[in-house]
Order: sequence, then C-alpha cells, then structure tokens
Amino acid sequence: MDLLVKNTKLLREEFNTAFATIGGEKLEAEHAELMSKSQSPDFWNNSDTAQDVSKKLAKLDARLVPWLEIKK
Repeated sequence: MDLLVKNTKLLREEFNTAFATIGGEKLEAEHAELMSKSQSPDFWNNSDTAQDVSKKLAKLDARLVPWLEIKK
C-alpha cells in the first residue's frame, strides 16, 4: 500500500509539472474570462466579436478540458 501511495504522489507531482509547463493556470484564467464574456446578456450584440470569442473558447476547451478532467 505504501508503494501505491508513493506512486500516486509521484504521478500527481509529474502531472502538476506538466500542467505548469503548458501554462495551465493561465489557460484556466483565460477560459474563465471567455466564459464570463460569453455569458454576458449582450454577448451577441456584436456577432463578429461573439464568434471570435466562441472560436477561442472552443479551441481552449479542446486543449484544456482533458487536463481539467485529469486534475479532478
């Protein structure tokens, strides 16, 4: 059991290092900002901006969501 706990801790450390390497915290902050913009009541008033934000959010989701699933 001690070996399992040790290996789990090592894996968590490796994950955290990899997450930091890809700029995970920065990506999470960007994701939160884009989500906030997309949930604004006047989001679709400027369709060009709304489409741009939506595209950025989709790209970011594709990159970030798998990491967040593992991070849980």
